[in-house]
Amino acid sequence: MHAGKIYIIDYEYGSYNYQGYDIANHFNEHVGFECDYSFWGGKADVLYFSQRLTLILWHINVTICARYPNKEKQFHFFRHYLQPGNLKKLYVECNFDSLVSHMYWAIHAIVHCKEEVLSLTHNYLASGRI
Repeated sequence: MHAGKIYIIDYEYGSYNYQGYDIANHFNEHVGFECDYSFWGGKADVLYFSQRLTLILWHINVTICARYPNKEKQFHFFRHYLQPGNLKKLYVECNFDSLVSHMYWAIHAIVHCKEEVLSLTHNYLASGRI
């Protein structure tokens, strides 16, 4: 690390991305996921689909929206770590790319879970217990 510079490196999925995307992904990951399943009386694997959906929507509204850095905090980050020429342009780019980051990781999750879910569904339907 060089004095006065920040390097955002995602070692797990490192690749070249646009500046706004990397920063937006950092903001998204900064939010985190701390889910309290005890609210539902147990673990997520025993929840009905409607309960899971409610839990996810609650998490998005309460946790993510509350923790995602607002405009003031984003500008603070930009000024102190990046010193960009056009703060508003970077702000707009990061907020747009925040959605792109969410879409990327949603697709990533689908791709990695697809075989397990399809296998489970196939086995259930093949058992004749519908």
